[in-house]
Amino acid sequence: QEEVAEHAHLLAAELKGHRGLFFTNREPEEVLQAFSSSERQEFARSGSVASETVALEAGPLQQFSVGQLDQLRRLGLVCEVKKGQVCLMEGKTICKQGQTLSPESAKVLELLAIKSATFRVQLVCQWSPGSFEMLE
Repeated sequence: QEEVAEHAHLLAAELKGHRGLFFTNREPEEVLQAFSSSERQEFARSGSVASETVALEAGPLQQFSVGQLDQLRRLGLVCEVKKGQVCLMEGKTICKQGQTLSPESAKVLELLAIKSATFRVQLVCQWSPGSFEMLE
């Protein structure tokens, strides 16, 4: 009785978790097409499932500077400086495919510039004046 527009309460019921609103005056088909073809690679976060196994072999880590040594050690990598270069002293499996990423493994993947997560927007429903439609 007090809703702003017809079926607005149905839209409000879907706003939970990691959901948001997208406002546009474009045609629904155009919006669906744009979102269905849009995705990008991102750094995986802690709690995500690893999409691949990543292991580092012992030896020089040329992508890291000596200033990052303490950070690498805090992340569980056994490192030393040899001849001015950061070296991994023993091999380390950062993550295994299908396993949940720890905060440390997610940070190491980011430092290694490995983007293993895919960001995409999934449209759940659409509302327009006088109509509401579930899309899932």
